[in-house]
Amino acid sequence: MQPSTPPFDFIDAMTEAYGFLWRNRRIILLLAFIPLLIKVACLVVIFALDLETAYLRQGLLNLPAYFAEGALLCRLVVMAGKNGKTIAPLPAANNRLVMAATLLYVLIKLAQAFAGGLGMEFAMHQQVQEENAEGSASLFFASLFLLGFTIWAFRLVWLYIPLVQGYSMIEFLHRIRGMKTSFVMIGTWLLCFVPLALLLIIVAGLLGDMLGHSEETPSNIYRFLIIFMQSGLELVAVILSTLAIGFGVHSIMSGGAPKPRNKDLA
Repeated sequence: MQPSTPPFDFIDAMTEAYGFLWRNRRIILLLAFIPLLIKVACLVVIFALDLETAYLRQGLLNLPAYFAEGALLCRLVVMAGKNGKTIAPLPAANNRLVMAATLLYVLIKLAQAFAGGLGMEFAMHQQVQEENAEGSASLFFASLFLLGFTIWAFRLVWLYIPLVQGYSMIEFLHRIRGMKTSFVMIGTWLLCFVPLALLLIIVAGLLGDMLGHSEETPSNIYRFLIIFMQSGLELVAVILSTLAIGFGVHSIMSGGAPKPRNKDLA
């Protein structure tokens, strides 16, 4: 029995992602300017309509941001290549792959919004049952199953990466079967998002003190600055995690096997 392909080294992948982002920060900043503006505009609409917890409607309102963000991420994955040492021009042959991967990215984000809405409904239902002392063993096991499925399904969030790289998605899923790779991907994602989330919390607290923002006396300037910062830091985090996972996908798919072509889009 052949052992499955081992997961990639997420420390090396993170190092390559940070290095690529820093070395090419000016080009990436230019490419990310329009997606950032679109993301800010979508978040302003969401906050203006008071839809912070309405995940399903958020997904629809964020559609323009998803398309812009997806196109940016897919282009950067192609330009970074296998190790991110040099930035490569986007070949004309990859345009169809970029378009297809962008559409897949949008579908994944909409699915996440739908799953987030269902998760909120499930959490509220569970809270009502606990308050009414109606908790049961079936609900507990259902929660465990949902948690396990969520951990396994985390790999599906990144399927646009092997697609834009020209790999077969079916072959990629076959090589990362099992739970081990999911935990590696989750660790990579956390290393990208947690430091920037902590930075946002710290800066938000400082800005709130400087501008005198509170629940009783809200500041519109504060809210706009937080929206702008949140959009920027989220975009940086998703760029870093996408690049790191992209380097990991190259490592997985090239380890001991030739690179399979994506025949569906050839």
